[in-house]
Amino acid sequence: MHIRKLVKAGPSSHTVALPKDWLLQNKLEKGSVVYIIERGRELAIAPDAKDAPVEQREKTIEVDKKDIDTIGREVTSAYINNYSSIVLSGDLREKGKDVRRVIRDFAGLEITEQSAKKIVAQDLLNLQEVSIDKTLRRMDMILRSMFQDSITSLDGEDMYDSISLRDYDLNRMYFLLYRLLKGSLRSPAMAQKLQLANHDALAHWLLANHLENLGDAAKNACGACKGLNKKDAALVKEVYLALETLYLEAMKAQFNNDKNLADTVARKRRDALEKTNTLLASKNPTLTELADLFRNMATSVAEIARGVIDRE
Repeated sequence: MHIRKLVKAGPSSHTVALPKDWLLQNKLEKGSVVYIIERGRELAIAPDAKDAPVEQREKTIEVDKKDIDTIGREVTSAYINNYSSIVLSGDLREKGKDVRRVIRDFAGLEITEQSAKKIVAQDLLNLQEVSIDKTLRRMDMILRSMFQDSITSLDGEDMYDSISLRDYDLNRMYFLLYRLLKGSLRSPAMAQKLQLANHDALAHWLLANHLENLGDAAKNACGACKGLNKKDAALVKEVYLALETLYLEAMKAQFNNDKNLADTVARKRRDALEKTNTLLASKNPTLTELADLFRNMATSVAEIARGVIDRE
C-alpha cells in the first residue's frame, strides 16, 4: 500500500503523486494517459483501458404492488444499462417463479441468492469470451433458419413452436448486444475489451435491431400462415422466397462490405413491396396481415443494405 497526500493544484482540483516504481513498470511518463475508474468511495487507476476494471454497480428493484410485466421492464432496463448486480426486493412468495423466468431471458445473468424477500442476480459474463461480430453472425444464422422453416410451414408442416424458440434466442442475443454496445460508449475499459471503436457501436446496434425485428416478423408470419389453403399458401410462398433472397443478398453485402450489392438490394425493395400487393387482391384478412409483415420485412432488409452504403 502507498500513502500519499493531496496537493491543491488550482481553484477546484487536486493532484496526487503516483509511485515511481509503478510508473517505470508501466512505462509511463509526463503526458501519458491513465484511466481512472470510480467505484463508490474508491478510485482505480490503470495505465491502459484494457486493464481498467469495469465499473461494478448495483440496482435495487422493489417488486411490491407491481405486476410481472412492470418488473420485467425494470429488469430489462437494469440489464441493458450494465448493472452488475440486480436486487429484487419485496414479497416474492408468489412472484418468485415469474421473476426467475424474467431473469433467465438475459444472457450472462444468474441468480446467486434467493429468499422469500429477495432475489439477487449477478452478471457473470466474461467480456473476454464475447465477440460482437460472432454474435451478429450467430443472429444471422438463426434468422436464416427461421426464414427457411417458416417457408417450409407453407407446405403444411407446423414449425411455429420451433421458430418461437429460435426467436427467443434471437431476443437474448439482441439484448446482450444492446447492453455491450451501450456499455462500451460509457466505459473505455469495456470498449477496449470488446475491441470496439465508438463509431462502430451505432452501426452494430442498428444491424442487431433490424435482425431482431426480422425475427419477430418471421415468427408472426409463420403463425399467420396456419390454415391457409393451397392456393393462398403458394402465393405467399412466392413472395416469401423473394424476401428470403433479398435478405441473403443484404447480409452478403454486410459481411463483405459490398456497397454495389447493397445498392442493388436497396433498389430491389420497390419490387419486393410490389410483390406484397399481390396478396391484397383476394381481400383475405390473413393475406392482408402477411402483406403488412412482408412490407416491414422488406423495409428492414433495405435498411441493412443502407447501413452498408453509409459505412465509411
